[in-house]
Amino acid sequence: MWEIKKVLVPIDLSDTESTSNTFPFAQSLAEEFGAELYVIYVYQIPTLIDLLSAPLAFLKSKEELAEGARVAAEERLSSFLDKTSSPTIKPQGLIRSGTPYEEILQVAQELTIDLIVIGTRALKGIDHLLLGSTAERVVRMASCPVITIKPKNFRFVMP
Repeated sequence: MWEIKKVLVPIDLSDTESTSNTFPFAQSLAEEFGAELYVIYVYQIPTLIDLLSAPLAFLKSKEELAEGARVAAEERLSSFLDKTSSPTIKPQGLIRSGTPYEEILQVAQELTIDLIVIGTRALKGIDHLLLGSTAERVVRMASCPVITIKPKNFRFVMP
């Protein structure tokens, strides 16, 4: 019998539709199996292109910008977890910076995750053939099973 003791759910706090669909599913699975629930949020450190849209950011050092991004990510994740907490499951929040799929896979290995629950995006055009680059890479490269959750508004249309 397959045991699910640890569930990892990557969330994208800039994509509330995907997160609002994916997190409750992962939370329900964790409750059903009595598993630990880990929530990972991978944030990006501002790049030069980001800085061009915020001229005053040039006055800060790279370290200050990275620290600001980390603090903002922690606050956003903490707020999310406070709003979605359940009496039976207390998710453990994890913050990482970097490339989302790489960080998700690394955390899954480090924590010996049994199941990853990840949201997909509703893509258009030729991209509709893909799950979304992060979800697709996690599905292909993860060493544990992965469940993908489509967006609520997803509709398959025959080409």
